[in-house]
Amino acid sequence: MSAGERRLTAASRMAIPQIISTGALDCVNFGPRDTVPERFRGRDLLVHNDSVTLMRANEEEMARLGTRMAERVVGSLDKPWRTAIWLPMAGFSSLSSSRGPWEGRVGFERFRENLVKGLAGFLDKEPRLELRVEEVGINEEAFAESAACRLLEMMKEAEEEDRREHNFFHRNGRVR
Repeated sequence: MSAGERRLTAASRMAIPQIISTGALDCVNFGPRDTVPERFRGRDLLVHNDSVTLMRANEEEMARLGTRMAERVVGSLDKPWRTAIWLPMAGFSSLSSSRGPWEGRVGFERFRENLVKGLAGFLDKEPRLELRVEEVGINEEAFAESAACRLLEMMKEAEEEDRREHNFFHRNGRVR
């Protein structure tokens, strides 16, 4: 159930405005419960349905995921100001958000620490890369509405920038 090698890189490489967040990053997906590898059977598992069993990521895994996200983002940004990273620290999924079975049991802080550490030098050089930390769950309406509004703003900014670049190159004879 991998998202593939291009996860977190495709939009960046194409300079498409994007908001990156952490939807269900606290869950490891497996098939039916009997397909969960033996080494994980003692972990915190939740049978979502007959076809999907979810395992709660532990603090060490969350820390590694923060590092990995930073590596993917930094390694692929052509126009960093077209990327915003939003962290919903009160829950990366409905399972870890308020009243979810994993509420308060996922290492979001370790994820955030490693993400910020991995982005630190890059954030210093490119302050337009947006990192926003919110004390809400990812499925809260306010988070979704704010993210959608910000994405629309970013799309408009990108369109204006692309128009200026297009006009510059045509005006200066660089495009025929």
